[in-house]
Amino acid sequence: MKAKYFLLTLLPVLALYLHHQADLRGQEIAVYQAEIARLHGEIDAREMVIASRDAQIGELEELLNIRQQTYIAAVAGEEIPANSASGFVAADFENAYEKMGGNLSSIAPALEQAEQEQGVNGLFLAAVAVHESGNGTSWIARNKRNLFGLGAYDRDPRRLAYTFDAPEESVFATASLLSREYLNRSGRYYHGETPSAINTRYASDPLWAAKVGRAMGQIAKLAIDEPELLLSYAPRGVPRVFGNSIDIATARRLFAEADITAHFVVTDNLNPDNLPLKPGDLVVGGAQAAGGVPQAFPAERLAGEDRAGTEAAIKAWLEGMTS
Repeated sequence: MKAKYFLLTLLPVLALYLHHQADLRGQEIAVYQAEIARLHGEIDAREMVIASRDAQIGELEELLNIRQQTYIAAVAGEEIPANSASGFVAADFENAYEKMGGNLSSIAPALEQAEQEQGVNGLFLAAVAVHESGNGTSWIARNKRNLFGLGAYDRDPRRLAYTFDAPEESVFATASLLSREYLNRSGRYYHGETPSAINTRYASDPLWAAKVGRAMGQIAKLAIDEPELLLSYAPRGVPRVFGNSIDIATARRLFAEADITAHFVVTDNLNPDNLPLKPGDLVVGGAQAAGGVPQAFPAERLAGEDRAGTEAAIKAWLEGMTS
């Protein structure tokens, strides 16, 4: 009887103990769950940071790619649509303008802003300003702060030219006019997006577009201090090799080790004035090439039906370099 009574009195104590242990276990589980939630939160936060950085890198890569293509086209004298992105920023325009002398450096930020807000290519605007204002030295530029010849009709340009409180205002006014009337399909003066199309109504000089194009090339060259670095840029995951004075053995090794469809450049002497490049082009060449001109193989040929013939031509050329 005593043993039975003892067990009966022990049951509540045991139940209390087990309940206490369950509470402790529940508290431990809650702590573990809180820690797991905290770790998940940290992981989510880190993933957000990584995603944000990836997005920033993606934006930078896109900017560099646009900048590269703009530079190549401008230096080659190709017409660049005036409603395209340039990839150039205020520091680029300021760098070029300072090297050119004149009085235009102060409008560099306005050129970048005008491209962002009005969608007019900043390099095109920079070149029009140089051409129309005589690099900031014309009477209209100095006395009316009008860098683009707005209102300066041939019959009396000095009197009729619009007056602005600051040169930057003429940048924004011109960008707005171009965006609204010249680059808008419903605009009064729309004939297309190229400088030649704009020339139809913007200027009486039939060579205006060509002169602006030359100014674009000049500004692009002066804006980029190390063009070889810009030309060697390729997006992540795309192999690209750029070299000055690469010897033939190195060129042959690079060719042997790389897939012919890869994006890379091998050259002894790259002159961007004479050899415009774009991502995907393969160039092998140097001083010993025919006439000293590097041989270019466009990306379209490398990826097209002529791939086998192109490979054979490159191999033959490389072998001929050392024969």
